[in-house]
Amino acid sequence: MHIPPLAQVAMAFSIWLGSPSMVSADDVRFSARIDEILITRQFDKKVIVTGIDPRHLLRVTLEQDVEGVGKRGESVSFAIHSPARDLGISDPQAAVGNRMLLTLGTSNEGGIRHLRRIKTDRTDKAPATDGRPAK
Repeated sequence: MHIPPLAQVAMAFSIWLGSPSMVSADDVRFSARIDEILITRQFDKKVIVTGIDPRHLLRVTLEQDVEGVGKRGESVSFAIHSPARDLGISDPQAAVGNRMLLTLGTSNEGGIRHLRRIKTDRTDKAPATDGRPAK
C-alpha cells in the first residue's frame, strides 16, 4: 500500500500532537468511571471535543469536581478520535465500568484539546463467575 508523503506527514503530526509528552503543567487530572464508548459522528452541544477528527463518544461519570468540566457524580461526554489512540483502549465494551485517571489539556500548537489516560483501575470490577479475577 502506497501512502502519499503529505499523508505520512499529516499522520506523523497527529500522532506527535497526541503523544503523552505533550502533557503540560496546565492540564487537568481527574478520576472518572467509563459509562460507554460509542462510534458516532453526531455530537450535541454539551460534548467536549478533543483531538482531531472525532469519531467516538466517550461518556464518563466524574469521581471528583473538575474545574471547567463538571462536578462529582455528573456524566460528561467527550468526542475523541478513537479509544485505542487517545486512551489505549483496544476493547471499548470491556472498558465500561473501569475507573480511569485522565488528563485534559490543550496543546501548544493550535489550541487543540486532548484527553489522555494516565492509569486504569480495574480492581473494583466484580470477579468472574468462575472465581477468577475480572480482566
